[in-house]
Amino acid sequence: MTRGLLRTSLVTALFLIANNHHLAMGAPCDDFEDGTIDNALWDVGGNPDRGIGGGQWQFEHVEVNGYLGTHVFGPTSGNSHGAEAWVKTDFDYHNGQAHMINFEWGAQVNASHVDQYAIQITDGTIPDGTDVFWFGSSGGETDGTGWTNLYFRNGQPNQGPTQWSILIDPSTNSATLFDGPNLSGQVVSQKALPTAQAWFVRFILADATSSGFPAGDNWLYLYDYCSLSIMLMDTDADGVPDLLDNCLQVSNPNQFDTDGDDIGDVCDNCVDQFNPFQEDSDADEIGDLCDNCPLLDNPDQADCDGDGQGDACDDDDDNDGVLDVDDVCPCNGPGLSVDCEGRPRLDLNGDCQVDAADLQQIVNEFVNQG
Repeated sequence: MTRGLLRTSLVTALFLIANNHHLAMGAPCDDFEDGTIDNALWDVGGNPDRGIGGGQWQFEHVEVNGYLGTHVFGPTSGNSHGAEAWVKTDFDYHNGQAHMINFEWGAQVNASHVDQYAIQITDGTIPDGTDVFWFGSSGGETDGTGWTNLYFRNGQPNQGPTQWSILIDPSTNSATLFDGPNLSGQVVSQKALPTAQAWFVRFILADATSSGFPAGDNWLYLYDYCSLSIMLMDTDADGVPDLLDNCLQVSNPNQFDTDGDDIGDVCDNCVDQFNPFQEDSDADEIGDLCDNCPLLDNPDQADCDGDGQGDACDDDDDNDGVLDVDDVCPCNGPGLSVDCEGRPRLDLNGDCQVDAADLQQIVNEFVNQG
């Protein structure tokens, strides 16, 4: 079972646990179907005309047709000018419980100038001033004292709609963003969270224009959002929850994964080869991709002649031209001249080795003759 399938199974189990033990749902859960933004669940806001000069930029929020839309728009301007808008949960996830947050979202942007949007964990901070680039720019994301970007894009094409998820883990004071539902898919980012602040989830959109660039008309959509308080297990007690642990049964707090196959090195049966399914046809705990004899059990991986074929399935282990079934010395050193039985011709004492003992035997014979 791959880690992704295992994670899905674990999440399914968590849902069953939640249903059977009546774990509290973490607000908000909203399908945006009633056409009215629920002020008990969401804080919406924005800054119009954020920039230099009078650009007449605006923002709005609408709930219609099963989505909550955040809209930033305005005319072209001779100066850098724009606006920003956001939607933020009223629920603070910094309450000592672990949370799984599922959401479907998307963005529709011009992708011609600023066109930036982000998913953040925040205490609600919005910096004062005229800088529309406060949470990022073409140079990348910018985290601040009151916000942490889990995802940031600037001047990128449209996004989604797509289902993503977030794990809030109070044991490590961290948030992990996945590009699939129920903590599935790939990890997009994992960020440490400040312990002395609230942890709200915020979706934010900003756009700006200046001379030579078109007017702005950008949207960010939330189609569905629901969070659940969950219990995190750590089977191997390494400080990494099972949902994120790349080796469940063996402690590996560093989570090293040399080949990037989502299986931690300490339990990967082929550390240097990408093999997420861990195929092992002969059950010798050596993965098929790096097993020198994949169909015969040979955990020692012995390879006398170094030809890449394990002795267990090599008819001539030492490659001396005498098959193992006839070879009295089946693992001679390379380049040795052998007789028809595979014995090195210079092996004088019959131990299948050509070494100092053979030289000593020659010396002894000369001495005895003398």
